[in-house]
Amino acid sequence: MAFFSYLTFLRTQWKTCNQYSLKMDCDMMNLLSLPLVLQLLVVVSSDWDAMEGTLYRYERSPSSALQWELSVPPIAVTLGKEGMAWGRGLLDLSDEVGLVKKEGDGRAPAGLFALGTAFGDASHRRYAQRMPYLPITADLEYVDDPNSVYYNQFVTARSAKRRDWTSSEKMEEIGSIYALGLVVRHNLDPIEVGMGSAIFMHIWRGKGRPTAGCTAMDERDLNEIVSWLDIESRPCLVQLPLDEYRSKQFAWGLPELPYVTCWNKEESLSSNS
Repeated sequence: MAFFSYLTFLRTQWKTCNQYSLKMDCDMMNLLSLPLVLQLLVVVSSDWDAMEGTLYRYERSPSSALQWELSVPPIAVTLGKEGMAWGRGLLDLSDEVGLVKKEGDGRAPAGLFALGTAFGDASHRRYAQRMPYLPITADLEYVDDPNSVYYNQFVTARSAKRRDWTSSEKMEEIGSIYALGLVVRHNLDPIEVGMGSAIFMHIWRGKGRPTAGCTAMDERDLNEIVSWLDIESRPCLVQLPLDEYRSKQFAWGLPELPYVTCWNKEESLSSNS
C-alpha cells in the first residue's frame, strides 16, 4: 500500500506542475530522479511499429539515487503485433505526438509505468519472493469489455457483484504463457474506458512471435526478473521506441543504454555515438 500512496503523491505533484504551467519544472521533476524507485526495466524497440525489442534491467541504491547500474545483460522481448502507442501510466503524455493506445489495437503501451502484482500458477509462485502474487484459479478472469464496470480489472465469480461483461481473458484457459506474469499498471489510475486493458509482462509463445499488446519473453528470463523484483524497491517499466527514449532520456532521468543486442544488428546507444 505504501508504494501506491507514493505513486498518488507523484501524480499529485505532476498535476500541480501542470496547473501552474511550470513546464520546465515538470520535465525535471520525474519519477526516476526520485530515490524511492530503485529497480527499473527498460524496453526499447527500433521504431513505433516494431514487434520486437530489447529489455534492460537496472538497479540503484538509495545512497546513489541518480546512478543506475545495468544488473545483467539485456534480453530479447516481443511486443504488440502492431508495435507501440502512447499509454496511460505515471506521466501525463496527452500532449505527445503519435498514436494513443486503444482497446484492441494490437499495440503495447509506451511510457512510464509502475509494475503491479505478479501472477501465475502454483509451480511459479516460488519466483515471486518479494512481490505480491496472485494465484491463477479456474474462475479468475481479466475483463476487457469496455462496457463493464470491471473493465481492466481482475475478477472472480465471488468478487463480482454481477456479471456485466461479454469479453474477458480467462486466465487459466490462456495456458502456459500465463504460467508467470506481471501486471503493467497501464490505464489503472484512474481507469479510462476503451484506453486499453490486460497489459502484462508474460512468457512468450516463441521468439519473434508478437502479442496482442503485452511484452513477452523467454520463461527463464521472466523467472529471473520476477525473482529479482522487490515491491519495496518500487519497480517500474519504461517502454519506448529508441528515438523517443533518446529524446526523453534527460527529462525523464533515464539511464544510459549501452547497446542493442536483440535486433538485426548491434547498435551502440552511447550519447557519444
